[in-house]
Amino acid sequence: MSTKVGFSTERVKLGDNEFASSDKEILSECETYYRNIYSSKTDYDDSRINDLFFGSTGSKLLNSTENEKCEGLLTKAECLQALKSMKPGKTLGSDS
Repeated sequence: MSTKVGFSTERVKLGDNEFASSDKEILSECETYYRNIYSSKTDYDDSRINDLFFGSTGSKLLNSTENEKCEGLLTKAECLQALKSMKPGKTLGSDS
């Protein structure tokens, strides 16, 4: 004997006194909601974003040749070389 566990949504609030109640309306509202939260709405200054995530590390940007080397798929040889260069018993990240 199997038991189905799940949920259903009968309506979604759109505004103060407005609701979506059909499957099509609810699906459309969900799609709009997730499209909005997972898309960028503003053009950000890259340097501000870099500072936010990486701080002012003073590291240099890649030139066009270095940038091109980073494009494309990784090869097995590149992955193996990276794994072999890691110290045993260590994990990535800061030790502080």
